[in-house]
Amino acid sequence: MQIFIHNGGKQLGPFPESQVSEMLRTGQVTGTDLAWSEGMETWKPLSLFAQFQAGGPPPIPGQPPVPPVVSVPPSQRKTEPLSIWSLVLGILSIVVCSLLTGIPAVICGHIGLGRIKRDPSLDGKGMALAGLITGYFGLLVPVIAIFAALAIPAFVGAKEKGTASQMLSGMKQLHLAMQQAQLDGKTTGDDKLGFPADLKFTSAAQVKKS
Repeated sequence: MQIFIHNGGKQLGPFPESQVSEMLRTGQVTGTDLAWSEGMETWKPLSLFAQFQAGGPPPIPGQPPVPPVVSVPPSQRKTEPLSIWSLVLGILSIVVCSLLTGIPAVICGHIGLGRIKRDPSLDGKGMALAGLITGYFGLLVPVIAIFAALAIPAFVGAKEKGTASQMLSGMKQLHLAMQQAQLDGKTTGDDKLGFPADLKFTSAAQVKKS
C-alpha cells in the first residue's frame, strides 16, 4: 500500500508502509503529520494509521481527496520586497515631485500586489497600496506643473495680444476722427488750415494767437 504524507506544507510520496515506518523511526516525519492512502475519505495523522499499530483492517481502494489547506501563521509570513520599494519610492516622489521615482513606485506597487495575491504566505498589501497612492500623486504634481508652465505663457500672450488689438483699434478710430475733422474743416472753414468752421479760425495768425 502506498501512503502520501503532508509535511512542511508539501505533499510527499507515495511511500510504501516499510519506508514510512523507517521515516517515523528516523524522525523524518512524525505521528502528527497528516497522511492519506487509498480508501480514506480524508487525511489523518500517521499516529492513527492501523498499519503502524497492532493490526487493523486494510484500506478500501479509492481516489485521493484534496489535501488540507495549510494556513501560514502571521509570524512566518514575509513581506514582499516590492511592496517596501513601492512605498519608499512613492514617498520620495511626493517629496521631490519627480517622475523618476513616481513611475517605479507605481510599477513596483502593481507587481507586489500581484505576487501577494498569488502567494498567501506573502504580506505587505497595505504598503503596496500606499506606494501606489503616493506614486500616482507624485506623478500628478509634475504633470500639473508642466501643464501650468505651458498654459500660463499662452494665456499671458493671448491677453497681451488682445490689449494690443484694442490699442490698435483705438488708434484707428482716432485716426478716422482726425480725418473726419479735417474733411469738415475743408468744407466749412479755412482750406489751408483744415479746421472746422465752428472754431472761428480763418487764418494762421489766429491759430498762433490762440
